[in-house]
Amino acid sequence: APQRGEAGLQITSGSAIFRRAEQIVQFDKALHVVRDARTMTADSGLARLDETGDTLRTLELRGNARIADAPEAPGGLELLTARSMDLHYGEDGETLQRALLTGSAAVQLAGQAGQGSRRIVANSLDITLADGERAIVTLLLLRGAQTPGELRSRAERLHPFAGLAE
Repeated sequence: APQRGEAGLQITSGSAIFRRAEQIVQFDKALHVVRDARTMTADSGLARLDETGDTLRTLELRGNARIADAPEAPGGLELLTARSMDLHYGEDGETLQRALLTGSAAVQLAGQAGQGSRRIVANSLDITLADGERAIVTLLLLRGAQTPGELRSRAERLHPFAGLAE
């Protein structure tokens, strides 16, 4: 079985259509995506791929959109919910660059041990990450909890950091 951070991916839906000419995969009737400890669900979804059809560029989740994760450290993502979500990925197809949540949007992050989760709620949330933030969030989502030194050394190919303080 794949370990956390490996590319184990399962996708189910009532129907899926690959529109090769447009590099689009359309999922209808109860989209359910599982990768590692993360689960994405929505009434429907649309994946936009790069020109080769190999790399995810955007994922549009429509109707009861939900992303749930089992965070391994405080501050880790527990839950994203909204009526609709547009997720924009970087060149690697895994680094989340921007998330637009519309309609009863909520973000829930794990709290410190013994404390409750932190939750942000609004009609819409537009979350954009800077290069360094994207590198750290990507590593945390793919590999789980790590020391600052491990994060810095592993993030070097994604973003050069001046030091541990950055």
